[in-house]
Amino acid sequence: MSGSLEAAPTASPAVTYTSLPGRCPGELMLEHTLVDKAVAELKQIKVHNGLEEARAIGRCVLSHFFEGNVEVFREKRGRHISFRKLSDRRDLPYSYGKLYAAVMVTAQLEQLPSDIAWALSFTHHRMLLRVKELPTKLLLAQTAVERKLSSRAFLAVVDEHVQPPAGAKRGRPAMPEVVKQLRKASKVFEADALELADHRTLLDNFTEDELEDILGRAEAYMDLVRSALSEQRGLTSDPVLGPEPAEA
Repeated sequence: MSGSLEAAPTASPAVTYTSLPGRCPGELMLEHTLVDKAVAELKQIKVHNGLEEARAIGRCVLSHFFEGNVEVFREKRGRHISFRKLSDRRDLPYSYGKLYAAVMVTAQLEQLPSDIAWALSFTHHRMLLRVKELPTKLLLAQTAVERKLSSRAFLAVVDEHVQPPAGAKRGRPAMPEVVKQLRKASKVFEADALELADHRTLLDNFTEDELEDILGRAEAYMDLVRSALSEQRGLTSDPVLGPEPAEA
């Protein structure tokens, strides 16, 4: 797949949402109509390609809640009341992690040359989100395309280039065991409720960026688990490069 990104569609809401100068619609107070409209649009996405689906999700979130601007999303996502409500909707087919990754991958698609960006799968892109420096991001993306790296191989390459979280050597607690277990695709769900509560307390010591990095790692490994399971069931091969089935 190749091609440049066309301009994101301009939203034309049928109602006027509450907004103040310098504020996004629904940022300071819950706008039920705004959330309902976004949920309806997200549920209508019928794309069977992981990367195209991510772009559709990302554009929807940005256009409805963040003025179509990824920098506004970076700044305000945590305190935008209506967006937080969106991610809590039980009838929404996407988790907060998927919404976040979709928006960031949408932005990443515009950072990279289109022929390279669209040669990677959504799984590759989500792994690449952990790389913050654009020159390194481009280098790793080119490497993945040229070497036709599988998602498993690419994860190892990204791990080699990502620096440990800031503050990790200044007495910050070690990564919780539940996260280590998830990274190994092992017996994460065997921990009892008390152990999980202890892990939750440890997570409070991490910054937002560090938690998002952990979440990105966890979801990347979940992609690999799904891929391996599908391969064993004979449904699909491991997603290497190019289109891949949309996540369930």
